[in-house]
Amino acid sequence: MTPRGARVLPSTGAAATFTVTAFVIVAVLLLGISPSLNPIALITGRGFEVSVPSLDRLTQTRALMTLEQADLVGSVTFSYSSSVPRGLVSAQRPSAGSDLRRGSTVGVTISRGPSRVPVPDLSGVPESQAKRDLKRLALVAKVERLPDEVVPKGRVVRQDPAPETIVSGGDTVHLVISAGPLVRKVPELVGIAVEGAMFDLGRAGLALGTVSQADDDQVPLGAVLSTNPPPGTLLERDSKVDVVVSSGPPPVAVPAVVGGTQANATDQLTRLGLVVGEVSAFGAVDDPGAGKVLDQSPPAGTLVRRGQVVTLTIRRAAIPTTTTAPPTPPPPGGG
Repeated sequence: MTPRGARVLPSTGAAATFTVTAFVIVAVLLLGISPSLNPIALITGRGFEVSVPSLDRLTQTRALMTLEQADLVGSVTFSYSSSVPRGLVSAQRPSAGSDLRRGSTVGVTISRGPSRVPVPDLSGVPESQAKRDLKRLALVAKVERLPDEVVPKGRVVRQDPAPETIVSGGDTVHLVISAGPLVRKVPELVGIAVEGAMFDLGRAGLALGTVSQADDDQVPLGAVLSTNPPPGTLLERDSKVDVVVSSGPPPVAVPAVVGGTQANATDQLTRLGLVVGEVSAFGAVDDPGAGKVLDQSPPAGTLVRRGQVVTLTIRRAAIPTTTTAPPTPPPPGGG
């Protein structure tokens, strides 16, 4: 018999049943509050995430309320738009359907409606500055790059719409940006006189660079042997092209011809492509050394180029002189 006032503890089986029942009740309450709070979601942490709602075309107030109901916070910015009416959401970040943790911020862009602004004159303006000027007016730049011989590379050649045209904010302005002059091809200059090479380079939009010389048996004196860069190379306008010009065949050493005959000396010098000059040195009549080479200029061993004159001093016999008696005057009186 249980004394009066004493507490009766439930049996062990009854306690277990009570604990399970309490757990089930709590679980049902949690699932009722948020279907996402299931055991797996709680374990993985996804139970704290919510899906970003779509805010498209909502008013600012309605958009912020929608985010608040989804346990999210809205951050508002404003932008001109020619397609979305003023005061409505024109964009959101992140997009609808993305998963975010509760309390995260969603960027909301509210349309200011179309703005009416004049297009600035951007001719000759650097591309980066032109884009900044258009962005400041809520206009969009669309760029096309084309070669241009006059406008420096990277600057605006032309625009559409034209300057001072009234457009709406968000409209596109087409810009043609100079890609610089067309590239030039180095012409074939080998065998051409250096003056002609200079003319051909100028006609191609290039310039004559350093001119150097080299000996060559085949290419005539003063003609181009080679170019750097070689023919066919693509270069920017006004680039310099260096040329190597032929200085003719390599020099030859003047042979020693002193003491030999004039005929033999002339033969040796002529075969080397040299020109023979002559200076006479007269000796005695019937001089046995007549026809011999007494001296040469330049001296033997001197390096000269073909076509240069070698002067020979040739021994010559003196020309004999004849004495003619003056005529006998007639006797006085004509007898």
